[in-house]
Amino acid sequence: MRSNGAEPQIVFSENKDEKRAKPIAIAHLDESDLGGPVLLIADAANKLWMYSRVDGLRTVSFAAPANLAISDITVNGPDLFVLDAGQSTIYRYLQTPQGFPNAPLAALKNSDLGNARRLMVDGEFITTDADGTVHRFIAGGQTAITFSQAGIDRKLVAPEAVQAMTDRSEVAILDASNDRIVVLRRDGGFARQYRHKDFDGASAFVIRKGDALIFSGGQLRRVIF
Repeated sequence: MRSNGAEPQIVFSENKDEKRAKPIAIAHLDESDLGGPVLLIADAANKLWMYSRVDGLRTVSFAAPANLAISDITVNGPDLFVLDAGQSTIYRYLQTPQGFPNAPLAALKNSDLGNARRLMVDGEFITTDADGTVHRFIAGGQTAITFSQAGIDRKLVAPEAVQAMTDRSEVAILDASNDRIVVLRRDGGFARQYRHKDFDGASAFVIRKGDALIFSGGQLRRVIF
């Protein structure tokens, strides 16, 4: 069913007159000093935007390093993490009441980030690549474990961002090309997978506060594992 029975609403689109470039990545920031929970949107011009139902769409202070090319963004607590695969770097921004105006910290530099397209941070860094590879970075991020996906019937194809499960030993990933949600153990092995006719054409999947939500067929659905 649609979320709250509501019709979809466009909150951001490319607009040269309003200096909005093509959207690159989004992240939902719960722990916010920016006027409550907000949706963060990074665009191709390295501008950061926020959207809330109360304030609508507005820009957020964001100190982009020289030559930054945003691949993905995510949050962990109040902090923003930016993946720049081209520079094999993950940046960490500390939040202030103005947004993220201060120069970031290089949270991780590793050559295994070079092909990453999606990022998850929850005390560890886990990335997914376009070819289906999943990396978990440990030992301060300097050691990368490649998930073997041992036991799975078909390897992941262009997986979306990893989602942390309530059981911290597992993670879930939307594999939209195969119309499924795959659960992997953090040691890299395959745990199980879920398929359903309503997963066809899924374009987004998230687990927030224990609730798993998938967007497919123009509808937001709750997944009960």
